[in-house]
Amino acid sequence: MSARWAESDFVGGCLSLDFANTVDNRIEPAKYKDSLGSYADLVSWGLFAGVVSSDVADRLNDLASTDPRAVASAFNQALRLREAVYRAFAALSETQSPNDEDIEEICSAFAGAGRCLSLVPTDAGVEVHWRIDPDDALGVIAPIAYSANRLLLGDELANLKQCQGCGWLFLDTSKNGRRRWCDMKTCGNRAKARRHRQKKALAPTAPNNPPNDCNGSN
Repeated sequence: MSARWAESDFVGGCLSLDFANTVDNRIEPAKYKDSLGSYADLVSWGLFAGVVSSDVADRLNDLASTDPRAVASAFNQALRLREAVYRAFAALSETQSPNDEDIEEICSAFAGAGRCLSLVPTDAGVEVHWRIDPDDALGVIAPIAYSANRLLLGDELANLKQCQGCGWLFLDTSKNGRRRWCDMKTCGNRAKARRHRQKKALAPTAPNNPPNDCNGSN
């Protein structure tokens, strides 16, 4: 069920940014592509991301037939959260203030995430464990809301950037802090190729000189 996803879809550095990146190419409307077209797509993404187990994913997908109204509501709320996360962090990546409505959407989703969360004591402190109820259509977004809230309040926010090629969001953890692309193999290489074409197009062309008159005649 999760075969459609690949590791290259998860370059954001945290779960909430990867979720915002399920839309491809927000910068160029003509190339805009939404990878979440249904609740089944959402569950499939959650399975690949490790948010839910395969057993829970199967049960959640069964809800589409047993409780379609709950599934439709959960899917719409997931999309609202995704867009709020994208807009909020895209603004923050440009050192701008996010809209209050987007922050409220994230906080509201986070408030509901507590029903799926448990704190397990460890030698180093506590670990967060998730218990996604297979009968809770909205449970799959709980870890996403938690991730967004942690990013809003944490030090990692200073590393937040937006890809100059496609608009994906990511945390720049490179040593020099100069990462510009979601992935050098995709957007980075496309940008290099685009600059090469532009440079070639602007290069002066050789003049069309008349042929030499070898006989010296007028």
